[in-house]
Order: sequence, then structure tokens, then C-alpha cells
Amino acid sequence: MFLSAIDILGEIERGNIVINPFIRKILQRGSIDFRLGDEFLIPEYYGSKGVIRLDEKQKYNKKRAGRIIIPPGEFILGTTLEYLAISRRLMAFVEGKSGVGRRGLFVHTAGLINPGFEGNLTLELVNANKLPIELEAERRICQITFTYLIFNFPARSFSISTGLFFWILANSKHGKAKSASIFSGGFSTLGFFTPAFSSSLIISDFTWSMK
Repeated sequence: MFLSAIDILGEIERGNIVINPFIRKILQRGSIDFRLGDEFLIPEYYGSKGVIRLDEKQKYNKKRAGRIIIPPGEFILGTTLEYLAISRRLMAFVEGKSGVGRRGLFVHTAGLINPGFEGNLTLELVNANKLPIELEAERRICQITFTYLIFNFPARSFSISTGLFFWILANSKHGKAKSASIFSGGFSTLGFFTPAFSSSLIISDFTWSMK
């Protein structure tokens, strides 16, 4: 379930979403527009005809400017002007603005913003056009959508794997399990889960509270 503009404002008021600076005009019906910052990382291989190896660390030259030009077929890294922080009960997604994409500028990120993220977003800016593209800081460059994480544990007793059980305990500040012991299991060649009991794991009452 994606959050509407009203939901987003509500989570901002409750402190579950922090955006700095925040101005109302960047808020859309179901998303928030983020603007381009003035810090860029330019790959050092510009102009070379060598081979890029994925197992080698890429070197970048840092540049701070109010505007920058991306040559045809090249890419640079940019950052968003806005700082974002979300609680661990939310996750978000990043997409480039369609108006930017129609001009041949592709805006890439990892796509997924994990629960609990804090910081400015790093953007991969690719010029797929045949002409140079000029970018100015503070231009709307991408849009962020938000969704809730749903923890819908059944009221009746149920069994879960050892790994998931300890992941829940490690990632919850307020998760409490009553009457629990451990079992493990594996997947058969047909894809079915086959439990291998060392001792039964029964969660008779599991409550989850997360800000």
C-alpha cells in the first residue's frame, strides 16, 4: 500500500518521515519530488578507452557546482538536495521524473530505500542523448514513494525457522515472544519446505511494536 499525500504529511508530523529542507510544493498526490543538489562525483576514466572491471574500485573526482554538463553517453553521480530519514516501519522507492527522462537523462538509484535509512540520496545520472545535457542544482530530478511494512502475525500458534526467529528478535526493539523453542528446516528439490525438528518452536503470543 503506497502512501497518499495526506498519509505522507501525517508521517512527517509524527516524525516517521524526515525531509530537510521540506517545502509543500514538492509534495505530489502520492509522492514527493526531490531536487538535485550541487555535489557531483565524476569518474576519472572520462576520455579513456580502457576497460572497466567491476571488481576494481572506481575513482571519482568530486565537484561542487550550481550547474554541470554531462557529455553524450556518459554518466556522473549526483546527490539530492533533500535529506531523508524514514522509520523502520516504512520503506520507499525512487524513480526519475518523467519530464527528465523524455530528454534522454536517465536517473538511476538502487531503487529501494530500506527501512531506517538516513541521508541524502545518491543518483546515477546517465546521458542517453546524442547531445550534452546541462543540469542545474535545485531542479526536480526524482520522486519518492512510500509504503508501510506489514507485520501481520496470526493470533494462533505457528512455527517459523530458526533464522527468521532470531532475525525478528535482532531487528525489533519491542518484539516479545512467549513460550518459544527452536526448530530448523530446509527446502526439498521440489521446492517444498521440510521442517527438521531439533525441538519445536511455537510462538503462542508474539507482539510487535515498532515506531
